Amino acid sequence: MFVAPHAASANLELLRAGSRLVWALIAALAIAAAVAYWAADLSIDWRTLPSLVVVVAIAAPVALFYRLFRPDPGIFYSTESITQIFMISLLGALLAYGAAASGLPYRDAELLAADRWLGFEPRAYLDFVYARPRLAMFYPFVYLSMVYQPAIVFVVLTLTRRIERLHNFAVALVVSLVITIAIFALFPALGWYGYLGVGPAAYSNLPLFWNFVPHLEDVRSGALHAIPLGDLRGIISFPSYHTAAAMLAVWVVWPVRFVRWPMLLLNGLMVASAPIEGAHYLVDIIGGVLVGAGSVMAAAWTRYAIRCRCAERARDWSTAGRADAAAPDGALSF
Repeated sequence: MFVAPHAASANLELLRAGSRLVWALIAALAIAAAVAYWAADLSIDWRTLPSLVVVVAIAAPVALFYRLFRPDPGIFYSTESITQIFMISLLGALLAYGAAASGLPYRDAELLAADRWLGFEPRAYLDFVYARPRLAMFYPFVYLSMVYQPAIVFVVLTLTRRIERLHNFAVALVVSLVITIAIFALFPALGWYGYLGVGPAAYSNLPLFWNFVPHLEDVRSGALHAIPLGDLRGIISFPSYHTAAAMLAVWVVWPVRFVRWPMLLLNGLMVASAPIEGAHYLVDIIGGVLVGAGSVMAAAWTRYAIRCRCAERARDWSTAGRADAAAPDGALSF
């Protein structure tokens, strides 16, 4: 398919602008994490590395190769985007630990009261799931799918040549993380397992049960100073980041029909599993929906602003080009 040179140039300008914005947001996240760790006297234990670091270590050199040695904008911007997305995820997980050190009182009493006012009893839902062993064994897989869904998004959007949406996804991820972590710092919660004193021994079929509580408690008490990079856990209860991430994943691939409904089903199940696998209150999920919706709107506004800016610059270049073409030989146009 023939693409006019000016159209190709405009598309590249959009990608360049989106890339610069995402890198600026990543830098801001890194600075925020560094400040939070300094203020809380935390450090990072580098002795083990998470899979996120491995992905970045592979994707980043590939992106550089196709930027510097064998220029290919499509491959470069797609591999750069997956590098950015996983860096955002890693920095967000680290920043959450810094926020946990705020030491503000737990808000579980208010969250549980809100659940019961809405007619939701977490313990009854746990008993319902546990009474169905297949469902109980299935939930951990869909809950953990949040870790792998960025890779699915990357493959789908790259194959369908929607690289700009990868940048939109990255922007939405940053916005959702910042909002979620800020709320978590102000309104920390232990989760309903810990608050109601429900122990893992009575529910042995739930593999993820309780695994985040020791980290949260140890950071808040000061017992954990060196955050293990290879063992970062989801310590945020309110709002549910799994819910916000589910909304973002469905939103960003929605234009691609062949994955639209499978992703909706997968993420619907992930949200349904959140009260069990993440010890979330129902109001955590409602909060996650609001965070996700706000992040989508922020990303859409950002995309609109970038497109307007690029269109304005393209008009300026076009006007300057016409002026130069119309100027007499040897004349300068300003």
